[in-house]
Amino acid sequence: FPSHDKQSINGFWEYEVSQNNPLFTTAIEHIVNLIKINVIELENISVRKKDMSLWYLYEYETQCNIEFSPEDIKNISSSGLALCISCWQM
Repeated sequence: FPSHDKQSINGFWEYEVSQNNPLFTTAIEHIVNLIKINVIELENISVRKKDMSLWYLYEYETQCNIEFSPEDIKNISSSGLALCISCWQM
């Protein structure tokens, strides 16, 4: 996994693609592909897909609208990852 934008918090590992990251518009595809190509390495360190989730965090001012392309939905589904969405008003 690339060394940028990742952290370990309370024993949990996270990989973040923030809005100012050039990968933001393809973040779901990017993260799913990272997991797919590293699945053996992840299993070797006891990280299982059933223990992973893909979080979409969204901060909004007046209205919360989120849209996923059919390709993103298909990638998430085929990856076996849970999709979690958390929205909050600023």
